Amino acid sequence: MSIVEKLLARDERILLEARRHPLFMVLKAGPYLFAALVIWIVGAVAIALIPDVAGQSIGLFFGLLVIAGGFVPLAVGVYRILNWWREQYYVTSFRILQVEGMINRRTFDSALEKVNDVVMTQSIFGRMFNYGTINIVTGSDAAINDIAGVSNPYEFKRVLMEAKMEFGNRGLNDDGFRVVTGQPAARAAADTNPLPRIETQEDQSRAVIALTELRNSGVISDAEFSEKLRRLTGSN
Repeated sequence: MSIVEKLLARDERILLEARRHPLFMVLKAGPYLFAALVIWIVGAVAIALIPDVAGQSIGLFFGLLVIAGGFVPLAVGVYRILNWWREQYYVTSFRILQVEGMINRRTFDSALEKVNDVVMTQSIFGRMFNYGTINIVTGSDAAINDIAGVSNPYEFKRVLMEAKMEFGNRGLNDDGFRVVTGQPAARAAADTNPLPRIETQEDQSRAVIALTELRNSGVISDAEFSEKLRRLTGSN
């Protein structure tokens, strides 16, 4: 079982798995791998060109020493590749989850209910190579706020927005109003009008405000808004 599966709550589903574009892995690890290659070439040249002195293989000793030093940037480059591979982002039915780290594993998450907005930006190279930056506005410093260089940013944003909309619609009845838990089943079944119970003018005002927010967020259409408002106010 992977670490992500261990973190999932009951009924939580993974909707999308993403990571940073491979280009970012190349930019982080490439210079170290290139440095290792250059060092090995220098070591090979030293072995071939530096002559022996007093019967001592100076060239061989110096070349092997240089070649051994080339394993240091190689190790750094491989470590960065593995770090890139282990840094993953998940959109689930409840939250956005980030997992990173090779030896010390770290996880971050942001609940969908705290996501206020999602902004995607792409540079010209991002459009060419299909990567972008996702800015998640949550109003919390401890949340996942920026995902730079994620692959397929349009799909990431689409899945995230659909998950947020689906999460926001949970517990709503057919008319877009929140159902209060603990209501007797017989009373709920006998109620032929799914609109919330309006007992005071204040209740009606709150219901109208909630209905307006649903229309403004795109959950219901203008036609549905007008029909529900008519039924709510009892107008013809």
